[in-house]
Amino acid sequence: ALNQSTLCQYDYFPVLVELTEVEASEYIDLSRKIARLASFNGGEFENGQNSSLDMLLFQRARLLSDASNKYLELERLISKQKEHQFSLIYCGDRIDDEGPAIDRVVTLVGKKLGFSIARYTGYESKIERASALSDFASGRVGFIAAIKCLDEGVDIPRTETAYILASSTNPRQYIQRRGRILRNYPGKKLARIFDFIVLPPSSKLIASDMAIERKMIEKELIRSTEFSVLARNSGESLNVLRNIKKQYGLLDR
Repeated sequence: ALNQSTLCQYDYFPVLVELTEVEASEYIDLSRKIARLASFNGGEFENGQNSSLDMLLFQRARLLSDASNKYLELERLISKQKEHQFSLIYCGDRIDDEGPAIDRVVTLVGKKLGFSIARYTGYESKIERASALSDFASGRVGFIAAIKCLDEGVDIPRTETAYILASSTNPRQYIQRRGRILRNYPGKKLARIFDFIVLPPSSKLIASDMAIERKMIEKELIRSTEFSVLARNSGESLNVLRNIKKQYGLLDR
């Protein structure tokens, strides 16, 4: 599709996000509990096999999804961009102590940085969502903060820059998401994808924890590698991923 110009070319930027000290401590505690439970199950830790293990895996996944430094990185990236139109921010549906993740994004972009931003979620009416897309396509609104829109058959072809705060390891989902970002639009020559990747604190983990962490990172890197290989800047993005693999002892994977 890229070679035939059915989809537009794109640059891909893995954005590495570190956990805070508090988050890292909580992550390590959860990982060690997971490792202990997994040891009673022959070292396996797939979902659905053990309700206690499932809960711990869910809590750890949520911790990564809600990493507070994501928002600092998002602010940094948006602040350094020269253009602030046709930008999609793909948010998770998590709700933490500070409220829904999308509220934090809207407050950051709209109030702190002062850019126009609209929402596109299941909480808005059809009329409100249609208005948001129209305002976005015309340039009246520079940013759209969305939840799950790229999974539900909604095209936002005017998107030129996408910030993916909520990732997926499901191939069908992440391929669909990329394809919707790369839809052609008159005047659109290139798309940019900033993919936020939260990494566990490898330097603070003991050897027995690393097997589980490596398996989790491997799943994350499958998507990132897929995105990198076909990107216009594949050499740059693959080098970033290589450094991650080196950090976690995954160079042979």
